[in-house]
Amino acid sequence: MKTLAYLHISQHTDANNRTVTHGEERIQQYLDGFSKFFEYPGLQKFDILVTDNTITEDCPLDKRLQDLISSYKCRTVLCDNNHGKQNKGAGVLEQWRYCRDIILEYDWIIPFEPRQLLLNFDFFDSFFEAPRNLFHQDTGHAGAPCFWTGLFAASSGVLIDFVDNSSLGATQSIEYVVYDYIKDRCEFDTIEKLNLAWNDAAQNKWEEM
Repeated sequence: MKTLAYLHISQHTDANNRTVTHGEERIQQYLDGFSKFFEYPGLQKFDILVTDNTITEDCPLDKRLQDLISSYKCRTVLCDNNHGKQNKGAGVLEQWRYCRDIILEYDWIIPFEPRQLLLNFDFFDSFFEAPRNLFHQDTGHAGAPCFWTGLFAASSGVLIDFVDNSSLGATQSIEYVVYDYIKDRCEFDTIEKLNLAWNDAAQNKWEEM
């Protein structure tokens, strides 16, 4: 069984967007998130891909992030797909599409956004005890069910099937689109707690889930 931890980051953000963090604050969140992720004692169970969809020649990846990532022999895919400037979820979807061939080298994919801070590794332990499509189901702002896309596990086939058959409008949230697509198309399990903290930049606070 080949498993890929797919770590998606977006270092460079629009300074006028108040719903996300910027600059040094954002870089430090990534450094903290990566450092905690790399503490997982089962790192040998998967390969690691780090991908950033905001990188250009004029806006490179911060050297501290480069050094930390390279010390763990991670594969990297750096580009600028522009979609994230219009819709964060669309940027994630387009990056999955960009990394399609790499994803298909593996049986299972664990997407994780390392600006989040893992509180423990229960999610990973649960997955490796019984590999399966595994999601945290939540209720979003609209009161409709959704899947948290900051950490989940899916077979490469399920993820690519979603990528090949999905798109996001300017106001759509990827959490709802993933849920609506997956719910009737494949078997999946849910996990009550992800045991991580994520930064709600709009509210300037950290939330545990």
